Amino acid sequence: YPGGNPPDEAAHFESEFELAAINTPDQPVQATETGYTTAAESTDGQPPVSERAAGIYLPRLLLENFNRGIARTYIYELLDVATGPDQEEGFGLLRSNFKPKPAYTAVRNLISILSDPGPSFAPAELGYVLEGVPAETRQVLLQKRNGNYFLALWNPVSVWDTETGGGFVPPNVQGTLTLG
Repeated sequence: YPGGNPPDEAAHFESEFELAAINTPDQPVQATETGYTTAAESTDGQPPVSERAAGIYLPRLLLENFNRGIARTYIYELLDVATGPDQEEGFGLLRSNFKPKPAYTAVRNLISILSDPGPSFAPAELGYVLEGVPAETRQVLLQKRNGNYFLALWNPVSVWDTETGGGFVPPNVQGTLTLG
């Protein structure tokens, strides 16, 4: 669990990988439970984030885990238990009344865009250059069987302040993508 922070923070991942290496060296790593709570009054365990922040962070978490070679990531959990201050009541992708939260829509769209069922294949390389973006810009390049490429880019910045419980919009970043 990223603890209300952006999922791209290297220190969090490094500590988790170190623990996994102790228990199961030479085995693929799986994230068996992760997510963000949106229980606004939560004071136990995980700091809460807004529904907007969870909707931004969760797809980044999935892509970051993929980048780091994590074989599978399991999101906790599908449905909020109830509405209330306890952190366990806010981890759902759906509210307790089954209405989707922004994280549900974002993950559903990511899965829909990237879905490519069928046998394994070796993706081809794609030559490209990304210029004019911050050095910490994160990226994942994927290819489907039909030859289409999908390049996910994100600026690994926070959109939520866990100390004040307030959200903000980071400044826009522009860059140039040149295909080879």
